[in-house]
Amino acid sequence: MRIKEVQELTGITIKNIRFYEEMGLLQVKREKINRYRDYGEEQVERLMQIKLMRKLGVSLRTMKMVFDGELDFKSCLELRREEIREEKEQLCGMEIMCQELMKRRMELENLDAEQILEEIEKQEKAGSHFINAAWDYITRGKNILPDCAFWFEPEEPILKPEEFTKELELYCRQKGMTLEFLHEGMEPVVRIDGKKYVCMLEHPRTVQTKGLLRILFPFFAPKTYGFKFVYVYPYQ
Repeated sequence: MRIKEVQELTGITIKNIRFYEEMGLLQVKREKINRYRDYGEEQVERLMQIKLMRKLGVSLRTMKMVFDGELDFKSCLELRREEIREEKEQLCGMEIMCQELMKRRMELENLDAEQILEEIEKQEKAGSHFINAAWDYITRGKNILPDCAFWFEPEEPILKPEEFTKELELYCRQKGMTLEFLHEGMEPVVRIDGKKYVCMLEHPRTVQTKGLLRILFPFFAPKTYGFKFVYVYPYQ
């Protein structure tokens, strides 16, 4: 079976199929004579498994652990459920702050933005998640984000500007893209293959193991912060 047939069967693009091969998630045999990739039912089934787990937000690294036999599927789902719970807790911070400002009957004229921002900063340090003002660079109209040019999952969680720089350099090197930094930081502005982009982080990575999971995975810290995905947007 050729890759175009696999794309039609699975609904996964050829580009993504090859990406999953590069990541070691999909093993494909090659024909002896012409060395063409030869896909079968096993590869189609594996791609459907990948598609399902990506729909659930399972990271590529965790997925590979499942496929390599280092982690069973049930434990994988338990970990993902913990991540979702943590993400919900973080999003609650924004909801609670909105409710609090409504209770205070805040109007723009009597709004002490600096004081409220200080309160938010304290909550962020405690683990709550709020929208970064840097999103203003790429918003169109009323909080509508344009489609990103591309996205990728970093090899390691990004916590510092230098880690963001390293992951961008690694990704572009792997993809054969030219990369020039115009501004480094946690919202770097870059030129990739001659085009200008702003890079953003989304979906904070938070893991908190409890009960049986803490016993099964003692190497996990109680909480690990970082970011799951890098989104690259055209700079306007």
